[in-house]
Amino acid sequence: MLPAPRPTRLWRTAQVAELAVVERCEPVRRRHPDLAWAWWLTEWGVDVRLTAERDGAQEELAAAGDALDRILDPVVFARAPLPLPAVLRDLMLARGATLAVAESCTGGLVAARLTDEPGASGYFRGGVIAYADAVKTAELGVPAALLAAHGAVSEPVAAAMAAGVRTRCGVDYAVAVSGVAGPDGGTDAKPVGTTWIAVATPATVFARRHRFTGDRARNRILAAAAAIDAVRRVLVGGDGTPPWRDDDTWSRP
Repeated sequence: MLPAPRPTRLWRTAQVAELAVVERCEPVRRRHPDLAWAWWLTEWGVDVRLTAERDGAQEELAAAGDALDRILDPVVFARAPLPLPAVLRDLMLARGATLAVAESCTGGLVAARLTDEPGASGYFRGGVIAYADAVKTAELGVPAALLAAHGAVSEPVAAAMAAGVRTRCGVDYAVAVSGVAGPDGGTDAKPVGTTWIAVATPATVFARRHRFTGDRARNRILAAAAAIDAVRRVLVGGDGTPPWRDDDTWSRP
């Protein structure tokens, strides 16, 4: 006979690096050393799992869990084993809202991840893979002068991409990604991993620079995760509330 599963709590986070998540948990871990603690990287960010491995530790698990709720809440996208796109899907469908994407360095990865989940057709309308600057201008309406003045990997261009795809696809929300995935193409001003993400809402357009430090594949994965989570945060926080926080380590300069 298999033993009964031990009581466990799970927090799925995005937009904060693993070390930063561990450091935020550390005060609670010191108070509750008898619980089993685990952190691990996922495609979406960092998961935290807390387990009561000894009998009678449920109250301790509850106390530690409540403390972690308060600490991690701003960066948690789920407290159940759900992928980030599924969480966004449920929020979009509940609101009856629609979404489109404009992608450069991610090359369609954001759209692919969104449509991995069944039910995506209920809110996702499509997008534009604007890898070349000429496509950004022709298909998204990004002014050539803007590209010449600031470069494709910049706040004005990412914002224009998001606003352009929102208009062209006739959706409520749009997200755009433009960055230097690597391994080449970086400069002193825009090193490899520099990525601008913009979210267009019915109220405004938000844009933020991110600096990823992985290889090409990891930088693209994190960019897609950051883009999807940014839309989720807008839906949770409100159309006029920026989807990024000062302590989001992915979007620090």
